[in-house]
Formats: sequence, C-alpha cells, structure tokens
Amino acid sequence: MFEWFRTAFQRKGSSESAAGLQAPVASAYQAGEELQQAYRLLAEGQPKQAEACCRRALQADAGAADAHHLLGAALRAQGRLMEAIASYRKATALRPDHAQAHLDMGEVLSEQGDLDEAIIAYKAAASLLPDYAELHSNLGTLYRKRGHAGQAEACYRKAIELKPDFHAAHFNLGNLLRNQGRLPETEACYQAAIACKPDLVAAHHNLGDVLKDQGRFDEAMSCYERALTVAPDYPASRWHQTMLSLLTGDLQRGLPGYEYRWQLVKEEQPRNLKQPLWLGDADIRGKAILLYAEKGFGDTLQFVRYAGQVAALGARVLLEVQAPLKSLLSAYPGMDKVLARGEPLPPFDYQCPLMSLPLAFKTEVATIPAASRYISAPADRVTHWAGQLKQYRSPRIGLVWSGNIGQSNDMNRSMTLETLGALMSGSRHHFFALVKEVREHDKALLRSMPNVTDLSPQLTDFSETAAILENLDLLIAVDTSVAHLAGALGKPAWIMLSFVPDWRWFTNRPDSPWYPSVRLFRQPANNDWESVVESLRTELDLLDGNRSGSC
Repeated sequence: MFEWFRTAFQRKGSSESAAGLQAPVASAYQAGEELQQAYRLLAEGQPKQAEACCRRALQADAGAADAHHLLGAALRAQGRLMEAIASYRKATALRPDHAQAHLDMGEVLSEQGDLDEAIIAYKAAASLLPDYAELHSNLGTLYRKRGHAGQAEACYRKAIELKPDFHAAHFNLGNLLRNQGRLPETEACYQAAIACKPDLVAAHHNLGDVLKDQGRFDEAMSCYERALTVAPDYPASRWHQTMLSLLTGDLQRGLPGYEYRWQLVKEEQPRNLKQPLWLGDADIRGKAILLYAEKGFGDTLQFVRYAGQVAALGARVLLEVQAPLKSLLSAYPGMDKVLARGEPLPPFDYQCPLMSLPLAFKTEVATIPAASRYISAPADRVTHWAGQLKQYRSPRIGLVWSGNIGQSNDMNRSMTLETLGALMSGSRHHFFALVKEVREHDKALLRSMPNVTDLSPQLTDFSETAAILENLDLLIAVDTSVAHLAGALGKPAWIMLSFVPDWRWFTNRPDSPWYPSVRLFRQPANNDWESVVESLRTELDLLDGNRSGSC
C-alpha cells in the first residue's frame, strides 16, 4: 500500500526527519507518517481517527493515491459508502494500476447494489491481478447476480484453474449450474468442494438437494445426515430431511419434523394465540378448538378432512379458512362455525393449524382418512352450471396447466399451454380452461384453440370452481388447488406431476392415498412434460374408444 512512500525515501533512509528535505520529499515524508498512523488506527478499529490522519496526509500531498485509497477504507468502515466510493475513484484516477483500490471500490459498489459499476471495478482489478483466484470467483458472483450466467461460469472456472483446491469456487459454480438444471455437473462441483473442505456443511446439504432432484433419495438422505453431523443445528438440512421423509412415505418420521417449519420459515410463523396448541395429547370433549388454515388453498382443501375427526372427539370446532374458501366450506359437516381469516374469533380453549392435524392423529400412509368425497359444491351453482354447459357433449374435460406464479415451486409444477397443446390438437373432446390467471404468453394461443373454452373469468371463488367441476367428466391438471378440489369432490382427476413432486403425492405410485378418484401421471425425467402429455393423449384415446368406461 505504501510503495510510493518507500520509493520516495529509497535513497534517504526512513530515519530522517522532514527537516532539511526538499519540499516535495518533505511532503511525501509527512504524508507517509500520517498514513502509517492511519493504517494502525484502522487495524485497531478506530476509523474516525484514521480518517483524520488521511485528510492530513492529503493536505501534505493531495496527489497521493494511497491516501485517497486509505481514506476510502476509513469512510467505508464508518458506513459512509458513497464518500468511500468517491475516494476510491480518486485513487484509481491518480493511479490506474492501483489494484487494491479497484477491488475495494468494486466491493462497496456491490454492497450498494450497483452491480454494473462493481463489475467494471472488479474487471480492472482482475486485469492487474490475473492470478488472484478469489478475485475471479467474486467477479463470477457479480455476473451471476447480474444474470450473465456464461461470464459467471467462465470466472468460476478460471478461479478453479488458478487454485484447484478453492472450495468456494467449486461451490459457487455448482450453485450456478444447478440453476441451469445441469444436475450431473452440479453434483460434481459439490463433490469437489467437499473434497477440498470436508466440513463445508452447505456443500453436503446442496449435494443432497441435487441428488434428491435426480430421484436418488437414499443418497440424498445420507448427505443431509452428513451435513447434520458437521452442524447438528443446520436448519436447512433438518427441514429437507423432514420433507424427504414425507415424500418417501415415512410419515412416522416426517410428521413430527414438519413442526419444525415454525423455526425455519420466517413467513410461516405460528399464530400469536394464548390458547394451547393441541396435537392429540389432551381430552377436548366439550371444549372449543380453533382449526385454522396456514398456507395455500390446496393445503386447506387437503387437510380440512381432519376437521370432522376433531369434531368426532366431542369438541366444538371453529374452522378458520382463507376468504375465497369460506363459501365452499361454510356448510362443512360437524363445524360449530366457519370463519374467513381476519374475522373476529369466538372464545375457544385449544388451537391447531390444519397441517398439524395429521400428526395429531398419528397418520401413516395406511391410515390416511380418504373418503371418496368430503366436500360438496353449492347445489344452486351446480344447477346453474349444468345449464351453462349442457350444449357440450361428454366427456367434458377441465384443464389446469399452471398455478400461482408466486408459489415457490411453480417453475417445476407448471407448464406452458404450448406444451399441453399436443393433448388438445386434433382431439374430438371439448376442454375447459380453469386457470385462474392465464399468463400473458398463453393468452393468444388459448384464444386460437377452437375446442377449448376459457372459463377463467368465471372463477370468482372456489364455490364457483367446484360447481363447474361437478359438471365436468374429468379434470386434467398440474399440482394446484384445483387438483385438490377435484379430489375432495370425488371427481375423476388426472394430475400431472414433476419428476420430484410435492411430498403429498409420494413416489412411484399411479394413485393417491389421499384422493381415491385421482390418477397420477409423473415425469419420467426432470422437465419432461412431453412424455406426460403423450401418456395423457394415449389415455384420452382409450377413453374415446370406450365411452362407456369410467375416467
């Protein structure tokens, strides 16, 4: 950092005082003394005092690039980031080969969210420090954040080339490749990161995720176990271990672990209720209990089946659901009162979220309460839609190819209408689009399909959707709330699932223990919706050839 200072005194000796030196050298000497003091103060955590030293150095030598650089460091340590950036810019303007100033400026620009300028600064530093592996890796991270995957990959690979045992570069490259769906390459990157740093808990965890995404569940579970051996309280591995247990049907292990969701996901905090949580461990005969929805519409429709079992224990059940579900569930059997979320709550003695009820009843796959139907659509709306749809001959088939775009797994569970189009093309059947919010890229194609009627504007609430389903012969849907609604109504439904689906659909089975009327059509490989659509087309042809058979 102080090379200019050392050069100034190369022939004089640092023991000289400033007295008797020529003015430029004396100024350099004075500035150097101040900067040595500033460096010491910064190291001791006194940035304000270091700032004062830097400013005195600049009074003695305004053209000292190192003084501007160190002033930037002192300002940065005080949180004065814009001033720090200005100081770094002065340092690099005075001395374009000041690699550390370029690098520090890039870091602050990145902290400020100015990724484009940060990249420029990092590239300047990299041109001066071409063998600095960490710098290339950090530049790669900036490119990744900016959405430039190709440049990011090149930077990470350059860092690994320079430093083959650089675990962070292997790990970061793995994260990048995973987002591109390049799972075998991702797996290799995480393995390399672990080889470099065996206690890198995040690499063990992420490797587990990638193995799970490839359907290698036993190996994935072992990775989560290794992550927890390294860090027993690592929350992500505890949670993913739980979800994998549920997915593979090990409810005895998975359901207790599912209660850990309150500690892991900030958006899923338990209700601030003073009444005790009931998990099947107290006699609630004659007591009032609040059962409440906590997550999506599909979750509520699936787990509301347990509300009747709670009532059968002699409790008075208050059922609180999302407002769009209140009309449909208002007459749910055995409920003392059904409320929309946000409405005033009557007094009650116990409380339990709907998704904790499988644990309360110690559910196993063989004991899942699976009535053929446990929800009914309002009779008047069913009659209304019978009149609206009578012009269409059977079989009348509902379609749902995408769900809520804000759902965390939507990119895996939804498809485009173009992908599903092969199912309708040339078909003699008539289809009804039941997608609540048709996406922009699907709208034009939907309007061009003569054998598809778009009912999305009519889906005002779940009572309306249920009444429509009651007048259809079959629903073909991805994993959305409408699929759960069809199952709860006992309507035939063919559900299209991603290669690794949500846990409630389990693995390696064509049926659902939750819904007797449902058939499952699974991707044979990641992102292979085409094979699923082809299987559905074959089934529709069979249906067409045997019109008297059931769906």
